[in-house]
Amino acid sequence: MIALVTLEFFLRGLGLHTPPLYISSKTFQYIYAPNQDVSRFGNNILTNSFSQRSAEPKKNAIKILKIGDSIINGGSPTDHNELSSSILSESLSKEFDSEVQVLNISAGSWGPDNGCAYLKEQGNFDAKIMVLVFSSHDLHDIKNESTPVGKSINYPDKNPPFAIYELLERYILKRKLNLSTSENNFKSLQIEKSTDENPGFQQLIDFGKLNEMNIIAYLHPTQKELAEQHYNNNGKRILDIWNNNGIAVLKGIDYLDKSCYRDDIHLNAQGQRVMAEAILPELLELVGRDE
Repeated sequence: MIALVTLEFFLRGLGLHTPPLYISSKTFQYIYAPNQDVSRFGNNILTNSFSQRSAEPKKNAIKILKIGDSIINGGSPTDHNELSSSILSESLSKEFDSEVQVLNISAGSWGPDNGCAYLKEQGNFDAKIMVLVFSSHDLHDIKNESTPVGKSINYPDKNPPFAIYELLERYILKRKLNLSTSENNFKSLQIEKSTDENPGFQQLIDFGKLNEMNIIAYLHPTQKELAEQHYNNNGKRILDIWNNNGIAVLKGIDYLDKSCYRDDIHLNAQGQRVMAEAILPELLELVGRDE
């Protein structure tokens, strides 16, 4: 019994028993629950009242919307201060000696239609700049009415009863069944695989134009695309959509290297910083122009 109690407290010290929780949405499917501040494997996971992985939006701050999926969300393996959005917020605030907030609006496996549905429900937060970060697989990942929240052990809506219980269910049993332990494995979600293109790419562009926002788009590569130094056909089509709409486009292939990844597609802390540094010059120009 003493050994079990000791193990329970040790696991709780690692962050087991208090995982980041999720909520469902009828419009954008799911997102982190709002107002969380938890520690997970030494990383701080913080969300504001709008479920963004950012500090609470401030009335007088310059705001930039950063829309994407697990690439910018980072999941539990990424500390709040290591997020590209946090790095950009700090860098821009120092440069302009005024508070700039890059609001991280994201969730694992979100496509652009999820992001646009969120904005249509929550508004534009008085931002005049929007940064879109997506990958080749997002071209045909179309949202539906299903949700993994409370159904998938990677998307809990309440804390497990004990840390030992979570260890056994989420990690040991899952590994035994040869399932991925990734926090944001898009293959495990109920995402509609379609031959149609995700309408969210154009919807986000239209939303930005309607709200008189400048738009920057960043296409994130998988390690395979990075090694081959070109995007697959889906990625090329996404680039065409952005280019045809006159959007400023940045290609992750031009900035990242293998050391920036923690798996085939997700970035480690170094990769988050490289992404931030790639986007920063464009934002410096746009914010400076508005100022």
